[in-house]
Amino acid sequence: AVVSTQSTGKVVKASGVNWSKKTKTKYSGYYNNTTYKTLAKALKACAAASGCKGVTKEASEKYRLNSSTTSKTNSASTAYKKGSTIKISNDYYWTKVSGYKFKTNPRHSTKP
Repeated sequence: AVVSTQSTGKVVKASGVNWSKKTKTKYSGYYNNTTYKTLAKALKACAAASGCKGVTKEASEKYRLNSSTTSKTNSASTAYKKGSTIKISNDYYWTKVSGYKFKTNPRHSTKP
């Protein structure tokens, strides 16, 4: 199997989602017309919306949800790309990875 990784910037964990933070970046395409005053409120709204792909801080107390992560350089903006969801169980972070399915190992399963 081939495994590749790509650094996308600092990771922020909020509202059960991993967000990749990129400074001096603005995403295109607004998800809606709402402007949020805090990052926490914008990330929470985006996490709950399936069509939201990220959040851009456009100015002090001005955050917008984005329907695209097509980016352009903007020295005054910071973008947060929506990543995988996270769950915490038994002191471990768990993320959902599409396209994979866990199989039970018959040697380690218990029968009633």
